[in-house]
Amino acid sequence: MYDFMAKRQKQYESDGSDRISFLPKPILHHILSFIETPQVVQTCILSKTWKNIWRSVPTLDFFKINECTAELLDLVKFTDSLLFLRDGVNLRKLCLPLRGNDVGKVNGWIIYAMRHNVEVFEIRNVVRQSIPFTHILNSESLRVFRLVSTVLDLPASISLPALKVLKFLNVTVKDGQLEVLISAIPSLETLILEGCTFQSSSLTISATQLKNLVMSGEFPDSTVICTPNLVSLKLGIHKKPSPTITFDCSLLSLSYAILDYVQIRSQSLIQLMSTLKNARSLTLSEYFFAVNSLFSFGELTYDCIGFC
Repeated sequence: MYDFMAKRQKQYESDGSDRISFLPKPILHHILSFIETPQVVQTCILSKTWKNIWRSVPTLDFFKINECTAELLDLVKFTDSLLFLRDGVNLRKLCLPLRGNDVGKVNGWIIYAMRHNVEVFEIRNVVRQSIPFTHILNSESLRVFRLVSTVLDLPASISLPALKVLKFLNVTVKDGQLEVLISAIPSLETLILEGCTFQSSSLTISATQLKNLVMSGEFPDSTVICTPNLVSLKLGIHKKPSPTITFDCSLLSLSYAILDYVQIRSQSLIQLMSTLKNARSLTLSEYFFAVNSLFSFGELTYDCIGFC
């Protein structure tokens, strides 16, 4: 093996060969994942070795297209052509921005992603157009799903056995739909809800395998959480008066918690601090220190965020 590598090294030095071209495909794919998707395609002109590398790149991130490039491209046609011309290998990651002029293509792109066993899928719905969720929410391969700026519209059936991470940013959630969705994700470990709108007066989050929970924004007045295996928690509640968030379980595995409230009722505060008593580390917003006479920190390690 050493002799082979030494011989190859001498060959590079003598003939000026491009060393990058001789790297294994997985490494080339990893390098290409850091540049804009149009530039990935442009590598086909570098040499014969690079001619078809782009066809098998498993990561397609259409967010990585700057404004100048976007003005020169017909992004709908480019996306459609790229998916059509790929060599059929599975997708590891696909990031799709929807801009409103691609309504007739979206369902086809989603079906393509699911048929190619996409593992990480993110949709940014710039104009909040309707998204067909049937194929997305019935996937055997999907492990991470991020959804930005849309109205959640659940299909009749949902099956996401491999999903570990679910993130909603600025998503409108109808009454009862989040509960139905979570119940169909048996392996969910991370749930992130940021800036979402809930069209209901109550919310229940029940996930026995959940380890990480982030909730930021405004939530229904009555929010019940049952996550017995939770390890980290971040609550950023920006609603006055704050909703009543209660935990219908003990949090024996909780290590880290961050609480950022603008207001909280005294009784709710006492109940919340009692629930978090097992946390090893607790970070609080300045509001909590204005009412610190209501509870004792004991031996808990805590920090303050804000202007303490």
